[in-house]
Amino acid sequence: MNVPSRLHAQFLRSRALAVGAVLSFAVLLVTIPSSAADDRDDIERQRDAAADQVDQLSEDLEGINSELAAIYVELHAANERIPEAEKQLEDAQKRRDTANREHEVAVGQLNAAEAEKDRLAESSRAAHVKEELAHEAIGQLARQMYRNGTESPVLVAFTKAGTENIAQRAAAADAMARSQSQAIAAAIDVRARQRTQESRQSSITERISVLEKTAADALVAAQKAEQDAQRGLDALEKAKSEAEIKQAAWDARKAEAADQLRKAQDDHKALNDRLAAIDAEIAAAAANAAGQPSASGLTFPLRIPMIMTSPYGMRLHPVVGIWVLHDGTDFAASCGTPVYSSAPGQVSAVAWDEGAGNFVSINHGVIGGVQVSTTYMHLQSQGSVFVGQTVDTNTLIGYVGTSGYSTGCHLHFTVRVNGGTVDPMGYL
Repeated sequence: MNVPSRLHAQFLRSRALAVGAVLSFAVLLVTIPSSAADDRDDIERQRDAAADQVDQLSEDLEGINSELAAIYVELHAANERIPEAEKQLEDAQKRRDTANREHEVAVGQLNAAEAEKDRLAESSRAAHVKEELAHEAIGQLARQMYRNGTESPVLVAFTKAGTENIAQRAAAADAMARSQSQAIAAAIDVRARQRTQESRQSSITERISVLEKTAADALVAAQKAEQDAQRGLDALEKAKSEAEIKQAAWDARKAEAADQLRKAQDDHKALNDRLAAIDAEIAAAAANAAGQPSASGLTFPLRIPMIMTSPYGMRLHPVVGIWVLHDGTDFAASCGTPVYSSAPGQVSAVAWDEGAGNFVSINHGVIGGVQVSTTYMHLQSQGSVFVGQTVDTNTLIGYVGTSGYSTGCHLHFTVRVNGGTVDPMGYL
């Protein structure tokens, strides 16, 4: 049990290299219920799969939330621009209506000018007829004078043969002169009015044509502006509609993923609960087994599952680094785990040793015809036992620790038969 002092320096140099060496030999030795043992591995695999699914669904939900955030930005932008586009469309429609009214006024003026033109044309035709009649009258008078061989109606009146008296011939000559003068004056007046009307009509027609073209161009421009504004509004409405459709789709996906995540989390929790129940059953079975004496009369001194981390026999010491006899068996346990006497007996030693740390030794007397004693090493503390105290399997003799030459919390359990150490596993 004691370690030579000359090995102490080797211990200090090799301690850091030995951490974890004991645990590499861990073997589960406790007998657990068969149904629990059969189910645990399968449930653990299911639990791990459920955990993976929870992680994957959480990532999917993060991706959905990210996509939804982008859609919200897109939808917000469309909603922000729609009022402006509606105002642009309204302004374009007002310009279109104004241009349409101006166009209608210009068309009305043009139609009035066309009617006036037709009226003037008819008047011109009538004047032309009158002019033709006047010309005809003048021509007849001239032909008459030519046939009579005179150029003056007065001369004709005084020289004309017949039964009419001089007064009658004078009146006829005067009437003929007035007719000639009136015919000439009428022809001149008709011609002058016709030229005035034609000039006026041409001016009106030209002015109205310019107005009509200007109004028509304005109407085309206003209609194009309206179409452009309508297209812009339609594009924004379409973008808004598409964003709303995408939002609805992603919201549905989010709800579905959230439901799946909740289900996976519930499954994971249920499987964890089942594993905890199985582990509790195993622990209870281990505690019961630890409290029951073996055929040799010894019980396992820990009330937890029996996990051997280093067996009895020759080994390379994990701390001092040399081959020595490991005169007991190491069992895995957390620091602070209660340690009980392995069998009824009397405490023979409560002490500290450089290698063993805090330890307790108990003499159990003769069991099965041989003298048996046990030692419990590397304790955190020795509890309240004292040398000479009578103990049994329910007596707390100390707590698991890592005192002495130890690489971690564990219990070193030594069994001596007739003064010599033996493999404790043969007695548990």
